[in-house]
Amino acid sequence: EQNALIKAGAQLAGKVMFVSASPCVMCAKMAINANVARVYYREAYRDPAGLDTLRQGGVEVIQYNRWRDLWR
Repeated sequence: EQNALIKAGAQLAGKVMFVSASPCVMCAKMAINANVARVYYREAYRDPAGLDTLRQGGVEVIQYNRWRDLWR
């Protein structure tokens, strides 16, 4: 996540991020600083503080598991 956010740059607003687990607090802060507008995640990380950080930073967070049974 960190490498993708660094390479994405902050110039473009409205980025969408897809991750397998919801971000930790540090990655959530990096996503906010990179102007990520929306984060899709499959599973919640054991510490929900990253999701709280994203929401407080104005990022929309969406748990997406529509095809969960097909991913196995």
